[in-house]
Amino acid sequence: MSNLKTYVEVHFGGKQRLLKYDVNSACDLEDHFGKGVPAILNEEQIGFRLCRGFYWAGLKWKEHGLTIQRVGLMLNKEIQEEGKTIMDMMEPVMDALKKSRLLNAPKDEFDEQDAVGNEEEPDEDSEVTPN
Repeated sequence: MSNLKTYVEVHFGGKQRLLKYDVNSACDLEDHFGKGVPAILNEEQIGFRLCRGFYWAGLKWKEHGLTIQRVGLMLNKEIQEEGKTIMDMMEPVMDALKKSRLLNAPKDEFDEQDAVGNEEEPDEDSEVTPN
């Protein structure tokens, strides 16, 4: 059992959500963009398409049936109503990617705040409560 959170809590679309990347979300990203995750990060410009795709793939583990169009609506709300920029929105994405270790980040890169004792990650069907 791991004692490190591999997800990031993020306020998105009007509520607290859990953003997490795993093999399934990486495959979804690769299918969506038509290239591997490292190539996506190296070749794609940071923009709405990239941000929307990464939120869609990273939220689907908790929100089954979430569409990329729905994520686009939530992204629009964050930008127009909350005043967030694309770069603001990409910070939790990059943090969650690092925590996933899908891109070979060593375990010791985790901050002390990521250690959560003996707690486990919430399962796919559990609710997220705001802090």
